[in-house]
Amino acid sequence: MNIHRFSVAEMYSNSKGKTSASLVAGHILIVTGCFMGVKGAFTLNGESMLQGLAYSTLGAGLLGIRRFTPDKPIDDKAEEAKTT
Repeated sequence: MNIHRFSVAEMYSNSKGKTSASLVAGHILIVTGCFMGVKGAFTLNGESMLQGLAYSTLGAGLLGIRRFTPDKPIDDKAEEAKTT
């Protein structure tokens, strides 16, 4: 890992180097929620603003859960079975 270079793949990877679906989904939900909130603010549509808030909250929850739960250890026997 090089701290002087930005990498999207490393941003969405867990500590084992695998892509975390909850991180990807969380970021997508937050971006979607922000767009919906801005759309609701410009069109003065309160329902869109509330839906945007809900999407952003769900995305933040996914990111928070992913960051505060420890990774499960890799089972060496399961890894050996996959390679043979």
